[in-house]
Amino acid sequence: MALPPLHFKGLSQWFEAHPERLGQLFELRSFPRETTISVSQAQGGSPEPRALVVISGELALTQVFPGCAMPHRPLYRGDLWINLNPSAAKRREPRASFRVESMAPSEVLLLSQAALDSLPEQEAKELEDLLEGYTRLERSRSTFFTALRKTVQLQRVGTRLLHALVDTADVRSIREAEGVVVPQGSSEEEHQGAFLVLDGHLGAWRDPEGKEGDSVLTHALYPGSLFGDVVLHSDAPAPSTVKLHSKAARVAFIPQRNSERLSLRSALYAGAIAPSPNETWQRGLQLLHELLPAPEVVLFRSEVPDAPLEVLVQDVAEATHQAYQDHILRVDLVFSSNAGSPEPRPRWQPGEVPCYRLRVANGQAAAEALASLAEDCRGEWDYLFVHVDPRLWPGLLPPQNRAHGFRPMSEGEVTWKLVLLSRDPLASKPPPGFDRDSTLYTALLAPRSELLPGPSLPAGTVRLRLELERFYSHRPFSQLPVEDQERFRRWGRGITERVVGVALGGGGAWGFAEIALIRGMHERNIPIDVVSGTSFGAAVGAFYSGMGLAGLDLMLKQGHVFPWVMVASVVNSSAMSLYVDRVLHHQRLERVEIPFFPVGTNVSESQAYVRPKGTLGSGVRSSGIMPGLLSPVFTDDHCRVVDGAFINSVPASVLLTQRANLTVAGNVLSDPPDHKDPGPLLPGPAGRFIHGLNPLGRLSDLVRSTLILFHTGGEQSSSCADVLYDSPFVPIAPWSFAEGQAFVDAAKQNLGPSLDDIEKRWKGMAQRRGDVLSQVRERVRSKMKEAVLRLGAKESA
Repeated sequence: MALPPLHFKGLSQWFEAHPERLGQLFELRSFPRETTISVSQAQGGSPEPRALVVISGELALTQVFPGCAMPHRPLYRGDLWINLNPSAAKRREPRASFRVESMAPSEVLLLSQAALDSLPEQEAKELEDLLEGYTRLERSRSTFFTALRKTVQLQRVGTRLLHALVDTADVRSIREAEGVVVPQGSSEEEHQGAFLVLDGHLGAWRDPEGKEGDSVLTHALYPGSLFGDVVLHSDAPAPSTVKLHSKAARVAFIPQRNSERLSLRSALYAGAIAPSPNETWQRGLQLLHELLPAPEVVLFRSEVPDAPLEVLVQDVAEATHQAYQDHILRVDLVFSSNAGSPEPRPRWQPGEVPCYRLRVANGQAAAEALASLAEDCRGEWDYLFVHVDPRLWPGLLPPQNRAHGFRPMSEGEVTWKLVLLSRDPLASKPPPGFDRDSTLYTALLAPRSELLPGPSLPAGTVRLRLELERFYSHRPFSQLPVEDQERFRRWGRGITERVVGVALGGGGAWGFAEIALIRGMHERNIPIDVVSGTSFGAAVGAFYSGMGLAGLDLMLKQGHVFPWVMVASVVNSSAMSLYVDRVLHHQRLERVEIPFFPVGTNVSESQAYVRPKGTLGSGVRSSGIMPGLLSPVFTDDHCRVVDGAFINSVPASVLLTQRANLTVAGNVLSDPPDHKDPGPLLPGPAGRFIHGLNPLGRLSDLVRSTLILFHTGGEQSSSCADVLYDSPFVPIAPWSFAEGQAFVDAAKQNLGPSLDDIEKRWKGMAQRRGDVLSQVRERVRSKMKEAVLRLGAKESA
């Protein structure tokens, strides 16, 4: 049994020091697709696992606890999940509710509490202490994420990439004997980065200028405090000596080098970082060399027998180039027993996607040829779109030092991706050398008239509904129907990581304001690739996902019908799904081209419930059940599901699991306007008593406090969005569904600033990959000139 590489150094080092314990502690288990591995059990039931490590496949983790920064997350090979629930009654943290499911056939290493207790006392204490450290880190993740997001350097970085950076945080335990955590003036790599106190007390001490050894305590550091180079991109030495002020402490640490690695991996991250005032010219020289990027290697593979993959690759390459000006070289790997001399490599020409043929004898030679080509193309091409002769797949292994395609943070200079076309992606296994986090699954959907259930889809799947007979012969991309052109542009956005997601919050008829948000994005040519929704936001998402802008127009026209649907749903909430399915022609969640994820509340397990399959109407129903008024939805394992606003009012976190690099959230439940109580009509205690009996006043208290509660919940659940649109308060009752246009018109009045922010971020994403890095290189050159001039002036003085 082998443990995949873990980025948690302390845990990896412990198992390296105790290799004989691996088999004793972990149980290797296999799970078929779409099965539950574990759920939290507040009372009784089977014991919860203490931790698990993914060996292969794809897991879906849903995790809810106060301040949770990432309630939804996919887990891939090498990912570690540690149960946050206390293993002893003396722990004070609130209990976390979790659910772990296998999306694809998966292998998992499970660590049970019983296995941990079987260790000798000292070893059990050491391992328990390590697990406890990572538990503290996960519970403090929101603090770390929020602090980094507020820095000047990182405030424009997308949330998905910033979470990827926080994922690299490790835990350091400091004992009393060590004393100093970070020496003042240290420039060593182990001290460069951002620190967060998890446990214990520390203090920051500074030597007054010219008085070494006479240190002064500048400020105390408690759990939740940040210290070190919090901005991450700075050449300044450590400003203070950080010392331990308790017997022991734990700190989380993000090395500055990790942020630099992410800069090299992601042009989007590099372009979003604001300039640092302390870059030196020596550091600039290194960055200038590293920012000459190799193209990403994107290999295409099809498991659809009649798919003309070569033509599809050409179309998606042309669509991506025309939309975003990326320099794309299409490469045909051709099987030939006599490879001969390679063809002259074409040079880049504006408006063209040239084709380059590589003749190779086997898969190993193909991998070597692609690696060599990517190295030779540094700075000229952004992507190599590779069509592979099926005979070359055996032995075509990506190099060991490559970056894993769709995982934002990974080692390696050259990124290798696999695009796999399939009708049932979860049944498809990537070829050797590629993990599921290196793969973009592309589902070829059945015709729109197909109403039968379809398969579930992996996270981030791009969905295409194509009539393949149109692509059996080459023809100019411009001759394709407009709908097909947009499909290929959407596919290209998935490949080049430009996915845009919109999270629609709940709020009754106030949710009509989200129609204005979607229309505004369309008017500014900002695409929408994935949608999530809660309560009435789920209804807006269903109409948009099923019919596009025409669906939103239809929704406004049908507003007068909604009250009658709600009345019928009091008897049985299936009236809601029946109505939506009739209007949207019984389309299914797993078959719509724009993925839609309705979110409900699983009250049986205190969990968020994301419905993966079923009709659009069933999705709206599972997200919009007002408990006590409407009958609940029941899952296959007999859990009760009600309105999603109680647990995820604005489900932006769902978009991150779908690989969205620009997330927009709409919170339409705004705070009510200030309202002063008029006071009692009669003076004295009797007047106050009678005034307190006023039923209208009590009803007003109930309504206002409910609005405040749900608005605050929406603010918290949307904290992982890049842009939040807060709808203004509209003095129209939230059950006035016939007044939909009034809500849309009111939203338009203050939508401009949010749309400006969305547009600015989208334009940054839509830039050519090489242009973004060229701008970073120019910035570094400018900083180098400034540093050299300052140095020259100082030497002259």
